[in-house]
Amino acid sequence: MSKQKAHASRRIGKFPLLALALVAIGVGIGFYSSLTPSLLDSVYQDNVLRIATRNGPTTYYHEQGEARGFEYDLAQRFAATLGVELEVISVDNLQSLMTKTSLGGVHLAAAGLSDTPKRRQKLRFSEPYFMVDAVVVYRAGEPKPRTTEDLIDKSIAVVANSSHAEALSALKVDVPQLSWDELQRLESIDFLEMVRDFHYDYAIVDSNEFAINRELFPSLSTGMRLGEPQPLSWAVMNSSASQSLLDAINHFMTQLTESGELDQLIDEYFDPSSDMSRGSAQTFTRRVDEVLPKYRDLISQVANEEQLDWHLLAAMAYQESHWDPHAKSPTGVRGMMMLTQVTAREMGVTNRLDAEQSLRGGAAYFKRLLGRLPDRINEPDRTNLALAAYNVGAGHLEDARVITQRQGKNPDLWQDVKEHLPLLQKRRWYSKTKFGYARGQEPVDYVTNIRRFQNYLNWHEISQQNRSSTEDETEVEPDILPLPLDKSIDAL
Repeated sequence: MSKQKAHASRRIGKFPLLALALVAIGVGIGFYSSLTPSLLDSVYQDNVLRIATRNGPTTYYHEQGEARGFEYDLAQRFAATLGVELEVISVDNLQSLMTKTSLGGVHLAAAGLSDTPKRRQKLRFSEPYFMVDAVVVYRAGEPKPRTTEDLIDKSIAVVANSSHAEALSALKVDVPQLSWDELQRLESIDFLEMVRDFHYDYAIVDSNEFAINRELFPSLSTGMRLGEPQPLSWAVMNSSASQSLLDAINHFMTQLTESGELDQLIDEYFDPSSDMSRGSAQTFTRRVDEVLPKYRDLISQVANEEQLDWHLLAAMAYQESHWDPHAKSPTGVRGMMMLTQVTAREMGVTNRLDAEQSLRGGAAYFKRLLGRLPDRINEPDRTNLALAAYNVGAGHLEDARVITQRQGKNPDLWQDVKEHLPLLQKRRWYSKTKFGYARGQEPVDYVTNIRRFQNYLNWHEISQQNRSSTEDETEVEPDILPLPLDKSIDAL
């Protein structure tokens, strides 16, 4: 046999072996994929629903030690319908969130994501649960941005990798003069502050994000919207393994919509009916910068001693006196925490006009009110009810809880009790109570204001921390494996 034929024979002989190897690999992959659990299977096997989200007032945050936020509450309800625990993984930018979700590092992303064509290349989206507009925020009193041309030669800030950045990129095709800055690790409140403080002319945010913060930024307004209303949806990895979980999500959203529970949750977070007036909001934000720094350390010290969130105690002190230790009321209450003589005496306060004594007395009295409530009442209802009692008195609060129960509602839920507190102003109701008439609308407004002040103080602090930290522009892919693959490796 010639050398040429021998070489040819060896080449031909290798092809069947290679083909057999490829077939074996293909069969192996098919066998592996048939054993790989779906995302929904993984949820049930781990007894945990893992979600990725961002820290923010519309998504996920902590209040009085309890997790809160629209996306968190929605996900908590979904986990409950599945009968599993909820685990929240908070990321600091959209790119990390989408990467973690697309690789299967979490079961789903719940972070107020807009469903866009670009994002569908990596993710699958659920049916929408909310529609929002991308709005241009500007300083009220300046020319209102109404058209794309109004954005030219203006400094504009948007969240990096956001749908807003996508929308601006689409506009730039026809208006090449457009320019903007994409910023990482910042939230809507940061962008609103930057426009308010003249760092940028405009910011692009979702309409629901502006709604939840607008009473704290009375100097800002909204101009044009970018494009059509965008659907907010949950997202899962773009894989057949995610289909059963996506079906479960869509079924859950349908049920929540039909029951009216989704609308109730949206109203709880985004209802503008009880916004602060423009004047009161301006006063508050000004005093945060000018007055609060004088008492910040003292408030934090007292709050720590009483195991309270300092933002909450600061919000109470602002609501009571605007952080004025010499405040006086015609009714006789005085000081930073506006203590009555009786309460001051009970708490050992000898000088109500002394800031430290007033704060200590008020904080201790509030803790006493918290302790008087039944143990079965959980947060955040427990704090809300105690705040109402601080304002209207524990006896009147108990009267309102009795009325709430008689009306077939839950006396342990603030949402139900606050509907019935105003009834204490009506004779046909208060005449049948133990403690009689009370201005029942006041504690409702009192709790609402304090919670808003508290949230603003919390986000104001986070904003300052974010701005002082060094911006890391390099995106690092998370060191994770998809959940089904993690499962298989653990089993080896």
